Amino acid sequence: MNTEEWKTPALRKFTQAAVAKWAEAPVDKRDWCRAAMAFGTAQNFILYGVPGTGKSYTVMQWLDAFAPDYVRPIIHDQSSADELTGVKVQVIDPTTGNSKFDTHIGPLVDAYANGKVFLWDEMNRASEECLTLGFLALDGLPIDVDIVGEGVRTYKPHPNFRCIGFSNDHVDEFPGGLKRRMHAKVEINDLAPGLWDAIPKSLWKLVQASAFEEDTAKRITGAEWQLVAQWAQDLATKQPDGRMKPNVLAALALATDEERAEQIHAQWETMKATAR
Repeated sequence: MNTEEWKTPALRKFTQAAVAKWAEAPVDKRDWCRAAMAFGTAQNFILYGVPGTGKSYTVMQWLDAFAPDYVRPIIHDQSSADELTGVKVQVIDPTTGNSKFDTHIGPLVDAYANGKVFLWDEMNRASEECLTLGFLALDGLPIDVDIVGEGVRTYKPHPNFRCIGFSNDHVDEFPGGLKRRMHAKVEINDLAPGLWDAIPKSLWKLVQASAFEEDTAKRITGAEWQLVAQWAQDLATKQPDGRMKPNVLAALALATDEERAEQIHAQWETMKATAR
């Protein structure tokens, strides 16, 4: 399935800007230009590469601007297909007060039928039954769900449905069926430019001084740390399970003591050297 309805005029301008930046950028600094071009032109695509570069974080920022109706469930290698299509749950009947069983429609079917963007973390590591279901969606085929009290209900694709996958593995490790179905596969090894702007630069300098300068008198405390912690918490809420994503900036923001700062110092230096 590949339609054009989701390509709004604003998204087309975004794509044109990405192409212009790609033409101007050095050859070894085009990762995010390619990602932006995929976002604007490929209905289904996957970003892969080293962890902590802001792949999902950046895509969600783009989606907030152009297609805010998206879902990002937690899917792991033990997830079942029912978790994506629909599960039987016990609910209270509001009219009688009695308990009954109902079907809770899963996130993939919800996105598929209602034209939402489906974000799939570590897509290539999903269970075989989840991947098989994902292939049905990527191919635009009907998906059947057993509805309590009704029987099988068939869901067909909405023209605006998109699937965007993320992976920390190399594309060579992906199942062949996944590689064939994704319209674009973009390798990301550079830190997302916008990630550096997520925290005010003045506050960021205080964080650096606190964590890494020898003069412990420069360690910041109190209200300033509360601001840093709030920024880190805001970043954490963008994760589907509420946990902090393992990137150095988030870890640094919570490094409120010298011991923890030293633990992540080596990681920070490595990422700082390749960030620009």
